[in-house]
Amino acid sequence: MHIFINSTRGERRPEDDPRYHAPQAQPAPAQYADPRYETSGSPLSPEGQIATPAAPAKKGCGCSTVLLVLGVLIVISSILSLAFSCAGTKIDGTPLVEREPLAASAVVQTGYFTDEDGDWVHDASKLEQGLKEFYQKTGVQPYVYLLPNGTTTSMQELGALAEQRYDELFADEGHFLLVFCDDGDGGFNCGYAVGSQARTVMDDAAVDVLADNLDRCYRNYSLDEEEIFSQAFADTADTIMAKDETVGNAVISLVTVLVIVLVYVAYRIVRTKRQERERARRLQEEILRTPLEKFGDHEVEELSKKYEQGPAEAPTIAATVPTAAASAYAPPSGLQVGQTGNDPAEGAGRP
Repeated sequence: MHIFINSTRGERRPEDDPRYHAPQAQPAPAQYADPRYETSGSPLSPEGQIATPAAPAKKGCGCSTVLLVLGVLIVISSILSLAFSCAGTKIDGTPLVEREPLAASAVVQTGYFTDEDGDWVHDASKLEQGLKEFYQKTGVQPYVYLLPNGTTTSMQELGALAEQRYDELFADEGHFLLVFCDDGDGGFNCGYAVGSQARTVMDDAAVDVLADNLDRCYRNYSLDEEEIFSQAFADTADTIMAKDETVGNAVISLVTVLVIVLVYVAYRIVRTKRQERERARRLQEEILRTPLEKFGDHEVEELSKKYEQGPAEAPTIAATVPTAAASAYAPPSGLQVGQTGNDPAEGAGRP
């Protein structure tokens, strides 16, 4: 509980780190030994010119597809963020803890460090700058207790010493005491003690964050000894007091996607209706411009031909009576056509 890190300072010596060794020259691939690959590794043509590769065929990608893919990815990301938030962790697995600064009344302000070694703190302002920033953001006053190098490597001793020094140095429950001991051989060990009220801020997760930051700063050769602790505490305050914005960001993402989808759907609907109206207009114009005889209707074509030829002549009625019928109705001899045998004048002249 009290010991949270055991690091090797040997990594602070770059000359011993194989990452800083100059890389050995690697032999060129076999293909580049071929004289055909003289300049760029590309095979030469028979005439000695570099063969130009054929340009790849262009492939189109509709804007609608891109928008849909982006929308789906954003929705998936938002759903995952919400799921992890509901589970109490961020998407990277970090626990979600909403911390509030400790009340000022919980702390009786004291100094910030003790250097028993005597060779760690040469500029107190550098050390106290980050510690004061931590105090302002968390409400917990930090204190660094530096033991002489090589005093102990026992984690149990460091933890017990931290508990003892806490009661000697502070009269409140709002401090965080870090006991640090360099082993003199490139490593260090730490123990800590935290007041009961300060534990609402400096819980186990926060202590782990401090351990990681201290280890990272310890390996950073651009930092002085005082700056190691100053930077570690300042970075820890920024991390543990940051407000979780996962849910808010997820909601914003979902709303953004929803707006994009609605705008896209509305655009597609409007465009589809416009295209349908345009097709209907063009079809109507085509129908009006098309001659009647081109519709393929046989009856319409026949009717058109009749109107082109004009009205048909009326049929002639035959006035000739068949011979046998005409002889049956022949008038008596001596009568002229149009006279009848019942004329009174004619009857008077008979004997």
